[in-house]
Amino acid sequence: MVVVEELGRAVAPGPFVPTVVTSAVIAHGGTAEQKARLLPGLVDGTITGGVGLEGDVVVDGGVANGEAGIVFGAGLADVLLIAAGEDVLLLDRGRDGVSIEVPTNTDPTRRSGRVTLSNVAVTADDILPGARESALARARVLVAAEAVGGRRTASTPPSSMRKCASSSAAPLRPSRRSSITARTCWWVPSRRPPRCGTRPGPPARTRSSSG
Repeated sequence: MVVVEELGRAVAPGPFVPTVVTSAVIAHGGTAEQKARLLPGLVDGTITGGVGLEGDVVVDGGVANGEAGIVFGAGLADVLLIAAGEDVLLLDRGRDGVSIEVPTNTDPTRRSGRVTLSNVAVTADDILPGARESALARARVLVAAEAVGGRRTASTPPSSMRKCASSSAAPLRPSRRSSITARTCWWVPSRRPPRCGTRPGPPARTRSSSG
């Protein structure tokens, strides 16, 4: 968790987070064969993972079909962790019938892509039965840790600003970037937080109609 948070703070590109999610799901619910086959490579970085848990893939008669939706890290993944109902599939990206399209990403550090399965043959060795909810929980925690690190960077004034404030003995005011980030992270409809670095003012006084 600490490593993921620090990578988020550095806005580090690459497949680290989806690979960690993939390895965590396999370590928790995988068979002995799946663990032996995939975990060593996922741990040492020779195998990378991609995660897609919101698609509409269906397995029927040992054949998987459907859209896996947006798969986190698909552009660099060797192994795809894909939801199929309440189960999770573990598929090599090069398997027959697996199609990956990686459009231009708004966030180029993600390399997310759309994955489609067309008559992909699957066996029991490719399935983690009932693992979708567990996979979602682990993915949410790890992505949240990365986001916490990113928020730390976004809300920390640049070093040049800190040096300037230190030399002039002037109070350090948050940058516009940190103000916008804080307001975005804590936004709730009809309840806007005060700008970063300011205090809420006193309640407005109402004039009495008498006297």
